[in-house]
Amino acid sequence: MPSTLSPGTRLGPYEILSDLGAGGMGEVYRARDTKLNRDVAIKVLPEVFTHSPDRVARFTREAQTLASLNHPNIAQIYGIENNALVMELVAGEDLSAIIARGPIPLTEALPIARQIADALEAAHDQGIIHRDLKPANIKVRADGTVKVLDFGLAKVMDQMTPDGDAMQSPTFTSPALSRMGVILGTAAYMAPEQARGKAVDRRADIWAFGVVMFEMLTGGQTFGGETITDVLAAVVKESPDWTLLPAATPPALRRLLVRCLEKDPKRRMRDAGDARMEIEDLLSGVPAAATSATPAPAPARASHGRLLITAVVIIAVAAAAAAAGWMLKPARELPLRKFAIGPKDGARVVDAAISPDGRAVVFLANEKTWVQRLDSVTPTEMIGVTDVHALFWSPDSTLIGFQSKGQLWKVPAAGGTPSPICRVEREFSGSGGADWLPDDRIVFTTGGSGLMEVSARGGQPRVLLAPDLKAESDLHQVFALPQGKGFLFVPHLINKPGLRIDLFNGSARTTLFSSDRGLSYPVYAPSGHLLFTQESAVWAVKYSLAEGKVSGTPFLVSPTGTRPTVADDGTIAIVTDEASAETMQVSWVDRSGALVSPVGRVGRLLNGLALSPDGSRVVGHSPGSTSASADLWVIDLDRHRERRLTYEDGRNTGPHWSPDGKYIVYACQAGVCSRPADGTGQPLVLVPAPAHSPVISPDGSALLYTQEQAVTAMDIFAVALGPKAVAALPVGQPRPLVAAERTQRAIEVSPDGKYGAYSSNETGVYVVYLTEFPSGRGKWQVGTGGLPRWNGKGDRLYIDVGDRLMEVEITTSPALSISEPRALFSAQTLGIRIPAGYQPSADGSRFLVNRSVTAASSTAVTIVQNWFAEFAVGAKR
Repeated sequence: MPSTLSPGTRLGPYEILSDLGAGGMGEVYRARDTKLNRDVAIKVLPEVFTHSPDRVARFTREAQTLASLNHPNIAQIYGIENNALVMELVAGEDLSAIIARGPIPLTEALPIARQIADALEAAHDQGIIHRDLKPANIKVRADGTVKVLDFGLAKVMDQMTPDGDAMQSPTFTSPALSRMGVILGTAAYMAPEQARGKAVDRRADIWAFGVVMFEMLTGGQTFGGETITDVLAAVVKESPDWTLLPAATPPALRRLLVRCLEKDPKRRMRDAGDARMEIEDLLSGVPAAATSATPAPAPARASHGRLLITAVVIIAVAAAAAAAGWMLKPARELPLRKFAIGPKDGARVVDAAISPDGRAVVFLANEKTWVQRLDSVTPTEMIGVTDVHALFWSPDSTLIGFQSKGQLWKVPAAGGTPSPICRVEREFSGSGGADWLPDDRIVFTTGGSGLMEVSARGGQPRVLLAPDLKAESDLHQVFALPQGKGFLFVPHLINKPGLRIDLFNGSARTTLFSSDRGLSYPVYAPSGHLLFTQESAVWAVKYSLAEGKVSGTPFLVSPTGTRPTVADDGTIAIVTDEASAETMQVSWVDRSGALVSPVGRVGRLLNGLALSPDGSRVVGHSPGSTSASADLWVIDLDRHRERRLTYEDGRNTGPHWSPDGKYIVYACQAGVCSRPADGTGQPLVLVPAPAHSPVISPDGSALLYTQEQAVTAMDIFAVALGPKAVAALPVGQPRPLVAAERTQRAIEVSPDGKYGAYSSNETGVYVVYLTEFPSGRGKWQVGTGGLPRWNGKGDRLYIDVGDRLMEVEITTSPALSISEPRALFSAQTLGIRIPAGYQPSADGSRFLVNRSVTAASSTAVTIVQNWFAEFAVGAKR
């Protein structure tokens, strides 16, 4: 078929009406669908495409996947006709033409950006990456609706010959050329990793989204140059000129742009849904974060009847509270947000402190001291501030204090010459610490002394609290509580360093909290918690400022990290170590084992994954600090938020959902327990004897579990449940469902309730069998392996065989039929830990697994706003 068509030419039921011009991947025409009486767009593919039947077949398969996208902000693909794509005809103007007229007002830019992010989120959720997002591929209709064009076609066309202006159109090469570094994508909108010819994932789309947003706000090109080489060099090496952004750009939007345009994909915002939510916060009037440097009113969105509310009133309230001494709680409810800052050269961060106003962080890296405002993309080095220990801020956030060379010092946060406060008798160690009080006193410890105090204006320091030399050698890491409620510190017990946190109220000292594991760096958060470091992780425990008492059970805030500090609005900064050799993350993978999307926190290994009946949540158990402890965690798959579900002592493992999704049963210290899935209420003991891997039948009538036996080692038992299922105790006596020699385990009932699949090693190796349910009659071998899982229809059973995931077709009508197992993917080569647990989606197209991610060999400072929102349900108990 020729690549140019005249009006009147017919392609099947489509009649060409007019030429719409060249597209990035071929000529585009307006055509009439004579069957459905609608106008469509026809994109004719380059002629070279037709020379290879393999290419045509692969293109057809990929186009079928793209056609599955059905979203109001994505231009639909209707079909393929004679090597041409039939697509939705989108009226409106290219975003590139709108940008060419100059900066787009914020009131118009934010709704456009939100719709683009929404489209990216929808596509990414189905494993489709755009790869060529740019203003020319975005249409804005007269009613303000945005349509993103050409989703995923850069991948579909990856073996095409480049044609046209490579500055504004994708270039396509053979796989061989790609391995030589030939670039895929559009130069001006490529992510740095894409510009280097490396493999890309959804984060490349996040980068392009950031570039498009920047250009909408500035009216100019983010990365320019006279040649493609110049542009690519700018993408890889240069930062955007942030001064081009309008002065009224909200700080939260600035931070969003910075996170999208991180050159290192490991530090870049990972999810388009997070970007969409931040933009929606701005559109719905959520105030900008207190980390803004110069809060400015945002323009009104009169056309949409809502306002972008400014932070002026809130900042005034915060200032008044600070003038009174201390803020007792955040001035407003910030959204839960996490992002990282740090040195761009990958240097290791060894200490950090967030300013009381929450607008800046000072940190130590590469033997230098840096200050980074949170509305800035790069840190500023503090000249002359070297050999530093124990960074801390003045209450008004204008000065930074530090320990160095036997003296306390202070230096303006904006830069300047350090000035000494006082000398001390002993050199400072890494266990030293200091805090600056509102009355201009500084309380400190050298790491080899008791608690000391001195005026911030200078003078001779005096002893505030001496160590008890009979039991402790010195005191560490002091923190001043608000309202003059005393000082937190860590006593260095003789031969037992850092096992407790103490409080000194000016006249007496008490022990607040102790542990058989090391404790350090205690601080108070306005949410009413003490944060502290324990074994390279950050934990929190409830604390009453009025009563000076700890209550409740400590809970994990960050699985990696140390030295937490807290701003007056509750924002926390943590030095997070990302240097672990292997870090796991719960993720969706497709049937080939390829990553679809991460859903859990990096560093969180969840064993025994179980998907809720509605597919919106997953629960698993995470190993505790010792082999005798584990707790259940629930991940909201839509919001990508985790919360801890159990707080009982011992191991809580093997969770399973009730059919209505309201309860979770699990193996607990007492036997088999259940508790509401929303985290409320107390656990209910269903089986008061040691048991493992409990499950509930699909109709809710029976509880099944594995229990050790004296003769047969491990058998599967069933007990009837009352009419309220797990809300009531079991009815009657448990009965053996499957009993045989050695170990029977991992029972799971088919969705229709007719068969139970389980694993047994009675033959010496683990084999998966089916048995009739609820009778337990019959025994049919499915395949070698363990941990069987059904899909939603019950016509597929999945089995893990070592490092491979197998699929078996099951037919139950008119008679039971079991196919030969076939391998889907090898988990080991993909970094997937199948034995830790997996869970298929209802249609079997995706699998939740624990997947290894490569962490950066450096540390960063993680900033978390409204950190307690992630844990509020669990920590209230």
